[in-house]
Amino acid sequence: MISIHDILSYAFPDRGGWTVYGNTIIAGDDGTVPSLEEIETHREAAEAAHAVASALAATQAARAAMILTRAQFGEMLIRRGIKATVLAAIAAIPDQTEREIMTEWFEYAPTVRRMSPKVEAIRQQLLIDEGDVDTWFEEAMTYE
Repeated sequence: MISIHDILSYAFPDRGGWTVYGNTIIAGDDGTVPSLEEIETHREAAEAAHAVASALAATQAARAAMILTRAQFGEMLIRRGIKATVLAAIAAIPDQTEREIMTEWFEYAPTVRRMSPKVEAIRQQLLIDEGDVDTWFEEAMTYE
């Protein structure tokens, strides 16, 4: 169950913030404070928004913890049958500098982070679902 402060923050995000001390509520914009009954009408939507935000934060935290060795990353691409496709995608980058940077990263980075902008660029270029990449990284973390 979320707090009155959380409900107010989700239901009235443009009010400049909220201060809640016991039964005292102060709007950040010094405007009118909704009644407790009015606040409660927003509880269900605020709890749903809070659940979505919490799930997103948990997903981002899990992704941030996904770090593969270069060997694990390579094995993952081979097992998924996309190593040649990734190499072709890198070779197809039109800007020579960007292509060389991606090639260096692909060939020599000692670790590969799931949250790397380079991983994201390849994922988007190849139209691979975010959830699939998460699953692949989780599996690859178990490789020797």
